[in-house]
Amino acid sequence: MKSFQVYKKSGYLLVEVLVAIVIVGFFFALAVPVIEEENAKRELFISAQTLTHAIRSAQIDAKSDIYQIEDVSKPLRSSLVAFHCEARDDGRVYWYTVQGNKLGHRRGYLSDKITSTGRINLLFDKTGITPKGDSYEIILQTKDKRHAIKVTVALYTGRTRTEILN
Repeated sequence: MKSFQVYKKSGYLLVEVLVAIVIVGFFFALAVPVIEEENAKRELFISAQTLTHAIRSAQIDAKSDIYQIEDVSKPLRSSLVAFHCEARDDGRVYWYTVQGNKLGHRRGYLSDKITSTGRINLLFDKTGITPKGDSYEIILQTKDKRHAIKVTVALYTGRTRTEILN
């Protein structure tokens, strides 16, 4: 009588590996849009914080002696510090400070994934906390316009406030 030997295979079949890859790919495809959405929100929030910090820095510069004395022998320069923020023609949001007629040392771009509606033009003086200007708020948006944050500078206190719109 002949006996047959039974072999036990260890390992996985090709079909099992392919099914596992398809399942992992399916979950990955579901996760990518969620991750991109959260990254867009994070970029928007960081841009709003950057802009708020830049406005506060302009206020501090107006009150401090950074711009006041260039040389002890020269008279004091103007204590006014202007802050400007708006979108350029290429869509990038640019902010900068101006003291007198000289571009200040603080300037920069927000993330290239952010656009804006409106502009901020403020003038800070050493003697008062109230900014002067013709526009006090800007709306920052993601490029796809799905999320937006409004940055407002209070007229009487000079404090900045951010408000999530959507």
